[in-house]
Amino acid sequence: MNSRSLSNLAIVGFIMLGAVLLGLRYRARREAEIARQDSLWELTYEIRFEATTTPSDPTSGISELRIATPFNTPHVQVLSEDWTNAGLTIERKELLQSGTKEVRLSTTRPGIYAPQADFTLRLSPRANARYGPRLENLSRDDRTFYLRADQKRDIPTNDDKVRKDVQTLSQAATTEWEKIEAAFNLCMEIVTDPEAAGGVKEALANKKHTPAVRARTMVTLCRAMGIPARLVTGFEISQTSNAVPRTWVEVFYNQRWVPFDTESGYRQTLPNDYVPVRRGDGPIVIPLEGTIAPDGGERFSIRVLPPNPLVSKGEAKHPFQIFNLERLPVPMHTVMSLLLLLPFGALITAVIRNVVGVQTFGTFAPALLAMSFIYADPETGLAIFLIVVTVGLVGRWWLERLRLLMVPRLSIILTLVILCVVFSVSTFDFMGLTPSAQAVLLPMVILTILIERFHVTVEEDGLMFALKLTVGTLVVAALCYLVLGWEEVGAWVLTYPEVHFFTIAAFILLGRYAGYRLTELWRFRDLIEPGEPVR
Repeated sequence: MNSRSLSNLAIVGFIMLGAVLLGLRYRARREAEIARQDSLWELTYEIRFEATTTPSDPTSGISELRIATPFNTPHVQVLSEDWTNAGLTIERKELLQSGTKEVRLSTTRPGIYAPQADFTLRLSPRANARYGPRLENLSRDDRTFYLRADQKRDIPTNDDKVRKDVQTLSQAATTEWEKIEAAFNLCMEIVTDPEAAGGVKEALANKKHTPAVRARTMVTLCRAMGIPARLVTGFEISQTSNAVPRTWVEVFYNQRWVPFDTESGYRQTLPNDYVPVRRGDGPIVIPLEGTIAPDGGERFSIRVLPPNPLVSKGEAKHPFQIFNLERLPVPMHTVMSLLLLLPFGALITAVIRNVVGVQTFGTFAPALLAMSFIYADPETGLAIFLIVVTVGLVGRWWLERLRLLMVPRLSIILTLVILCVVFSVSTFDFMGLTPSAQAVLLPMVILTILIERFHVTVEEDGLMFALKLTVGTLVVAALCYLVLGWEEVGAWVLTYPEVHFFTIAAFILLGRYAGYRLTELWRFRDLIEPGEPVR
């Protein structure tokens, strides 16, 4: 296998290795982040009821309960459910009209039963689009179902008082959405009174009633105006041993079910911690014929569960944490980020040198020069740059007359640079502009080294070539400064240092580059025949 094939194989290998490691780190970080942000809750149904049979034959007949279970929402997902049936038969059924999922508990034996259900819920601040509102097409039967009057459920759409209020609302509103808003605003004017008696008609007449009746009032008004609407019963997730179901409204508008909470005033969107249980009329637990649910026979509780084990697992001490640079102390982050950005500076230098053709003082000099200005504030960096360059050039011109050897001469220049920088720092401090130690030391050391490289180049190749390298170094350093000074890139590469496997692949690719440099195309442009394509 020749060197080109080995190079291509190395490029592919480093790219694949970088992609795999980046994927693994991203997955681990995302799982840990989700585990920290999400919270787990347990919703518990405790039901106590009496199963009876027909009066004529106490040994025959079926007692049955219809129990609605929680829905998945964009922010709340049901992870698991566990039923303690207490000797009852369990049958699951999904209602097609509303999508409500029911569990039916039944028995042919009379007696007192106490089934229990535990639902594990995950509450997440991130929305899962899979469970978001969808466009729906109501069939004729469904539309009729959500427009019907129901005296048993206290939805009196044909009542005179309701019709009068609907007529008033319709006169002030022209569009369907304005009618919905008008009905919502009217229901929000109804004052909450837990002791109020009666139903929707009394709520409209007295302007006060319970939250459940206020929601039922909006459903009644919307249906009376020809707009499909339904009740939704569910819970607000919070720690409580006696959770009270709350009721809100969903109105079918623009091919979507739009939520309205007449108790808290939410419209179009609900808080993340709302979880619906039954859509459509009716409570969460509905006893059928042959079943008696005594007062207080239903109790709901919500409690928070321990955090996801991934949180503690990710924080446990493990050798793999060596590869997690974010665990280092915060003061180290800046230094580590700059170190990890240096290969990018070297990559920029390699591209400029090998592809463009601009020469510099070595490979790392432009990146180190850019890094020295990142550590220093602009004023201090510029001042130190001018001092070092001025002292270096003037000192060299003066020392030329002494005919000294190169090493002692450079040592004298270094001494003069240090003296000038030290007294300049003292001057800054006197003016109340004291720079930090790293803002002075690093730029001075790097610039002094570059001055030495400049002098050596002048001795070996002449002043014009040294000035050419200086201009190239400054241009590439300016490009490196744009990358090294980008805090977002530094934070990203600190999180995902595996990205430098891609950098190595790029270096190998550049190392195999044998084409023309752009400066050579310009330099030898007179040798190209007219009409000859440039390769």
